[in-house]
Amino acid sequence: MFFSKPDVPPFTPYALRAYYEWAVDNSYTPMIQVDLQSNKDEINVPAKFENDKEIVFNISPEACGNLEIGNEYVDFDARFGGQAHHIHFPVENVKLIVCRECQFGLPMDLFPGKRIKKKDTLPKKPVFSEV
Repeated sequence: MFFSKPDVPPFTPYALRAYYEWAVDNSYTPMIQVDLQSNKDEINVPAKFENDKEIVFNISPEACGNLEIGNEYVDFDARFGGQAHHIHFPVENVKLIVCRECQFGLPMDLFPGKRIKKKDTLPKKPVFSEV
């Protein structure tokens, strides 16, 4: 059984980056499944996919450029139907990362923590004083 405090920072971006590095180091093709229904105003995907519930992206170095898996967002450039697109979505929208060749995957809902949006306030840090 897992216990989590509500103010735990998200672990998901760290898991994504570690899995991605492992996959690329072992010549696998990392694929991510992304929910397109949550945070719609923060998602940039090709127009023909905007109304889908989810999408799977190949994020291998051969398939996309300028990949950045940040703590809040995933960004990269890719081609769809010969057209260049910039892809952008919140890390919390990633549901699964999996390798195409071995089908070994890591569901992101296993990790605790929630994204702290800019409008949210950060928890106050304790103030220590000398005694």
